[in-house]
Parts: sequence; structure tokens; C-alpha cells
Amino acid sequence: MQPASAWVATICAGRAAATSASLSAGTSMCPLRENFCIKLPVIDRRLASLTRRLSPLALVPRLRRLLPEVLMARINLFLQHFRSESLVGTSLMSSLEHLQLEAGFDNCPLNRPYNPIGPFTTRCWIRSLWESLDYCGVELVVDYPTIPKPRAGDKLLVDIFVEGGSQGSILESLQRCRIAWGLLFLSDMTAANGSSIERKWTRPAAPLTRPASQYDFPSEVPTDDDWNRWEHFWVAQFGASLALPNPLGTWLHKSHRIWEWFYHSAEDAVVHIGHETKSVYTRAGSHGRRHSGKKQYQLVTDGSIIFPTGGIPCSVGNKTKDVVILLNTGPSLAKEDKIDQTFTQFLRSWGGIWMWNNVSNSGGDFRWVLAALEEGMGL
Repeated sequence: MQPASAWVATICAGRAAATSASLSAGTSMCPLRENFCIKLPVIDRRLASLTRRLSPLALVPRLRRLLPEVLMARINLFLQHFRSESLVGTSLMSSLEHLQLEAGFDNCPLNRPYNPIGPFTTRCWIRSLWESLDYCGVELVVDYPTIPKPRAGDKLLVDIFVEGGSQGSILESLQRCRIAWGLLFLSDMTAANGSSIERKWTRPAAPLTRPASQYDFPSEVPTDDDWNRWEHFWVAQFGASLALPNPLGTWLHKSHRIWEWFYHSAEDAVVHIGHETKSVYTRAGSHGRRHSGKKQYQLVTDGSIIFPTGGIPCSVGNKTKDVVILLNTGPSLAKEDKIDQTFTQFLRSWGGIWMWNNVSNSGGDFRWVLAALEEGMGL
């Protein structure tokens, strides 16, 4: 345990170099350093299993030394640079967030099993760390925010894939199509009322389609076979009607999905908020016998309409280029979660963090700053 204690002390002090990451296999520990907790319970057993499968006996002692040292060096590098303001720290965080969206998780990938999702993600250093941690049975608990599920009864799409028995090339195809659409949760695909999946999400995305998401998903170009598997999966899961057996409920948290269609009951109008445009559709009569009870709305083009604000999310169908059919409406979207921040945290959230690194406040609060600015005495 003595080598482990020395390594932990060096890590906590921030003085560890890559050469100091050597650690005897079989050590079990749980060091803490602000945002991390590490557990190494079964490295020796996994190494023994690996070396027994390799015939050259000369490699056995070398592998027993190499694998723990490589893993410790990776953990050491991760601990030193995670959330640091250096170029390496920024790149590391960007790579981790990219991996999270590519894998389709709502939290840190390092806290999840590597299989079955990991092999279908982009090869990078952070993925290698993830694979090594999982193989050696090392638990690296990272202080990393979890994306809350937007709607009551919501689920991650990757969990639906795995629970549905998808694996191998099928799972890879589903992941590629999910990324191309920029989807994460089931609520990203459902209609406004939460009772079914909107059919457009089960079909191929048009080339160069901009994902309706506030997240920056990696680019992906699925093949025709990928899209066929994607559509078949959802029909097999929920039938031809795509109706959910357990409809989603109210909106609990702000969604990353950019909702484009809203219904305004006071004006009886439908508003479409696109990437760069905003359009209003007003009531234009019934749609006909086949869609009895469905309302249709005509695009207003004379510029005389005042754009209403607010509204509730709705799902529409296109009859013609200028006419849409109101299919259903849903509950109001959840407002953005409020986060209590100190004044310093508020300043740092605007970017340019380096400007505030050496700024200290000798007073109890920042009222004196406001007074100095109002009286013209602030420098």
C-alpha cells in the first residue's frame, strides 16, 4: 500500500510526472482529489487472465508491469488536465463532451461500461482511457454534470437500442442515424402530445440537414442500409402507427431540442420559428372528410400579421407548401433551470476566465463596486 499512498500524495499535490505513474498490480485504493474518486480493485486478476492467453513466457513479467503503468499514466494525465484552463485541458474537455454526444449518454462516458457502445465511437485518447478503465475494472468517478431527462417517462435512445436487443452492425447503424438527426432522448422524436413518434424522425435526414439541437453533434452520413435499419427498428418497437405504449408526460427540464412549431390559442394561429425565419399560419377551415376534426392553417404572406409570443408546442403535417394541418398540441415547455451563482461565477460564465483569475474581493460583497461605478470613482 506504500507505493499507492506515495502516488496518491503526488497526484493530489499536482507534481506527478508520467514516469511517476508506476504502481504495483493488485493494489486497491480510493484516492480523492476534489472532482475524482479512483478505485483499483481487480487489475492483478485481469492481468493474470490476459498473460495466461499469451504463449511467450518472456512477455509475462513485462505485461504485468506495462499495463498498470500505462493505465496509471493515463489517469495521471487526466487528473492533471481535467477542467484546467490550459490548451490540453480545453481539448480534453472538448473530446470528452464530443464522446458523450457520440455515445448518446446523459452523463460522463467514463462512468459507464465501455461495451456495447464504446467500440462504435471515434478512436481518440479519451476513448482509450475509457476502454482501459473498463477492462481493468477501475472505477474513475468524475464530478461531471448529468443532463436531466426533459419529459416525464423519458429515456435515452441508446438504452432503447440495447434493451431492444440491437448489437453489432445493427447497433452501429442506429447510432449513426441518431447522430445524423442530433437525437439524444426519446422526447427528441415524439410528437408534442408525447403519445407517438413523429414519422419524419424515422426517415432519412436530408443531406446537410442542420440538427434541431442546441448541442454540437458530430457529423455523420449514414448509408441507405443504415436508414433502412433505423426505420425498421422503430416500426418493430412501436408498430406501424409509432404509438408509444407509455406516453411521455409534462416537460420537467429544458430540452436541447429546438422546437420549431407553436400553437397560440388566443389568436388561433400556428407559428413556425426556423433557423433564420419566422412564419405565421392562420385558420383556414376544415381539412376534409379524411382528416375530420383536424384544423388547417394558411401561411400569412402579406406582412400584416403581428407575430404572437409564447404559445405551446404543437405537431403539424404539411398539406401543401403554404398550408399545414394541426395534428396535436402538448404541454408548455419547461423553463430554463435557474442556477444560483455568485457574482464571480457570473463573470466567469461570460468567458475570458483568465481575466478574473487573480481578482480578489476584500469586502463582504460587491456593493462597493456598484457604488464606485455610480459615483464615478471606479477605475
